[in-house]
Amino acid sequence: MGELREPDTIRLTLNAAESGHLVFATLHATDAENAIYRINNCVSGENQEAIRYQFASSLSWLIVQQLTYIEKAGFRVPVLSILKATPSVQSNIRENKLAQLESTMLTSKNDGMFTMSLYQQDFISK
Repeated sequence: MGELREPDTIRLTLNAAESGHLVFATLHATDAENAIYRINNCVSGENQEAIRYQFASSLSWLIVQQLTYIEKAGFRVPVLSILKATPSVQSNIRENKLAQLESTMLTSKNDGMFTMSLYQQDFISK
């Protein structure tokens, strides 16, 4: 898929992922929580709950990339925010407890999750 901008595109993308297809899509967001908010807020009212459930059940990984200039290297490097769809993450999405995602990411480093600040600290600043 291309960029997820419109509700119809988001619904079609989720339908494809839910039916077992491997789907890659792009979305402008500052972090994982913001990306999920944007997908959730593409529809209004009772449809938000359906989108949250569909998204939580079909999500595998969510990766947000921000290019940052590193002065001593002299070039830009990607700083990542990585979210894995563990049962606790899926539950937070279904229950609309998106504010808890960052703390889940901080405590789930062994599952491969990183916030941007943790990623920068562990991989870029060394």
